[in-house]
Amino acid sequence: MTTTIQPTDVMVTCNGMNFHYLDWGNEGAPVMLLLHGLRGHCHSWDDVAARFCGDYRVLALDQRGRGETDWAPRGDYSTDAFVADLEEFCYTLGI
Repeated sequence: MTTTIQPTDVMVTCNGMNFHYLDWGNEGAPVMLLLHGLRGHCHSWDDVAARFCGDYRVLALDQRGRGETDWAPRGDYSTDAFVADLEEFCYTLGI
C-alpha cells in the first residue's frame, strides 16, 4: 500500500534521552501509539498508520537504541527501561 499522508518527524526528551517519533496528526482524536518489535523502528508502521490516521492520532515511537532515538547511555535495554521510557513519553506528550 502506498500512502500519500506523510507524518511529521518529532523529537522529544524523556529520561535524559532524545526519542524520535512520527505523528500522523489528527489532533483531538483518540491516540493510537504504535510500538515496534526488538529489531524494528517507527517506519515499520507506515502502512498501518495510513489506514488509521483518519480516525486516530497515530504516533509511532522509535524505542531506545532504534531508528533515530538515542542509544541507552549505560546499555540498559531491560523491559523495565522500555516501560519507564513509555511512561515518560506518554506523560511528556500528555497522552
